[in-house]
Amino acid sequence: MDWISDPTAWSALVALLTLEIVLGVDNVVFISILASKLPLEEQTARARSDSWPRVACVYCCCSPWAG
Repeated sequence: MDWISDPTAWSALVALLTLEIVLGVDNVVFISILASKLPLEEQTARARSDSWPRVACVYCCCSPWAG
């Protein structure tokens, strides 16, 4: 438990969280740009059909019983 008081570990954690946030926002912007180029009918159809696997994955990975 020495890592709790180690400033190097905390700075690494902050750097990792910052990268995750920046790259996550970058992915959202990139996907939004690509999705906006699809025809309107395909945008709504894909949004409905492609969302359930992502929701299921997030639910399974982030649930309290996930390992």
